[in-house]
Amino acid sequence: MDSRRIVLRRALGSIELFALGYSDVSSTYYFSMGVIALYSGSALPMVMLLGSVPLWLVGLTYAELGSSIPEAGGAYYYVRRGLGDGLGFMAGWLLNLDQIIMIAYGAVSFVGYLGVLVDVLHVWPYNLITSLAVIYTLMFLNIIGIKPSARFNLASHR
Repeated sequence: MDSRRIVLRRALGSIELFALGYSDVSSTYYFSMGVIALYSGSALPMVMLLGSVPLWLVGLTYAELGSSIPEAGGAYYYVRRGLGDGLGFMAGWLLNLDQIIMIAYGAVSFVGYLGVLVDVLHVWPYNLITSLAVIYTLMFLNIIGIKPSARFNLASHR
């Protein structure tokens, strides 16, 4: 086994890092808002307030664990260290499954919102083709690196 350490250099500034974090969290919030409003009706503010409590607790937990255990791996590493290899493995794969579902949901939601402007996107197979195009475009941005992805993210929020 090679004993050399790989040193990663910082590629993002504070603004780019904030943009990536914000877009990751806000996409879930805005995509789910319509469904939550549909089922909660006039209780929407209370539902949003109560729903934000677990999110804050998870965020604070990640912040605490990230500062006390500065290792790469996130939830997988935290669960593995605290509860063992099996549950750590399961936590890692469940997070991967969550990301796959959110990518698909985000692409389909985006095409649904875009369908308000482009009527043909409500018709099969155009909605599927456009959703796949969104997924592959974002995948390409992910492959070329974090810096171009962050720049794209900043440009899309202006």
